[in-house]
Amino acid sequence: MSDTATPGRSLIGRVERWLEYIFYSGVELAVLASPALLALLYWPAYDIDASSIAGLSTVAFGTAWLALFRGGYLPVGEFPRFGNLGSLPLRLGYYSATVLGATWLGGLGWRLSGSLAAAALLPIGATWLAFAAFPRLHRRLQ
Repeated sequence: MSDTATPGRSLIGRVERWLEYIFYSGVELAVLASPALLALLYWPAYDIDASSIAGLSTVAFGTAWLALFRGGYLPVGEFPRFGNLGSLPLRLGYYSATVLGATWLGGLGWRLSGSLAAAALLPIGATWLAFAAFPRLHRRLQ
């Protein structure tokens, strides 16, 4: 059940709830995508500037997308709870693959267009698509 339409919740309460989703989604993404972040550190595949911009964009917007999807602000389906250990292997692999793929896509955009905007914008779309598809994949694999 989403907390976005809870009746009687004050504006401060809604902002606090949103910040909780941001915080926990950021922790979840940073921890579960650690294998990808380590791989990017040692094998950036593209120019280090492109990888840095694309990686920052991936993590920042990936966190925002996860918070929006988990909180029901953008309905895409039910995500497993933050502490769900049964889905941990799937989330670990999926989040790592998403971070790695989105960052490399941003680096490729930099290389092909020569623009920092491509390195920053391509990961935004890639993380949105990947994280929006996650609830359906999780449901299928249950």
